[in-house]
Amino acid sequence: MAIIRNAKLALQLLNQCQPIIDIESAIDYLWSKLNTYQLLNLYQELFPIEWEKSQSEIYSENNGHSPKELEFISLVNERLFPIDDLIIETAYEERLYQIPVSPKGIDWQDEEEGIEALRTGWQLLFPLSKSGRWWLETVEGTQGEAWYKGRFGYSLKDITHPEKINFKLLKNLAFRAMFPINAFPIALSC
Repeated sequence: MAIIRNAKLALQLLNQCQPIIDIESAIDYLWSKLNTYQLLNLYQELFPIEWEKSQSEIYSENNGHSPKELEFISLVNERLFPIDDLIIETAYEERLYQIPVSPKGIDWQDEEEGIEALRTGWQLLFPLSKSGRWWLETVEGTQGEAWYKGRFGYSLKDITHPEKINFKLLKNLAFRAMFPINAFPIALSC
């Protein structure tokens, strides 16, 4: 328990308490606390210098993010990967239980850009990834398979389905190889 040194800290601690009236409110409370601890732990781990220098409050005045958590989300946006501006604005109003990563490249499922906008190497990998195989088999129907066979000369029947691949073995074999083959499992997980 924190030592209460002033009225402001006492009020912050009281604001952290929520009445638990049913199982749903208990679960919500626990998810909120877990989220807070995860974000603050990540802040300490990923940005230790900024964590030490920070004067922001750890406690929030409502059920949203604390100033320290918001500081962390801003640092992630600035230094790790871009976060959509709308998501950052939302974080100031309500608690985010995940930090979504927005695609910043070619959207192969977009009708305008589509699969043709991808590099040939990515197109070749399509039937080996679950989402690519699903797209070729279902979204495009027979057109997807016909497109792949026309482009690369292989039928989807000739290529092992991703759910039947021993991914652990593939990963171990690929990591023993030189670049770019050692990045093959990472490419398939995209």
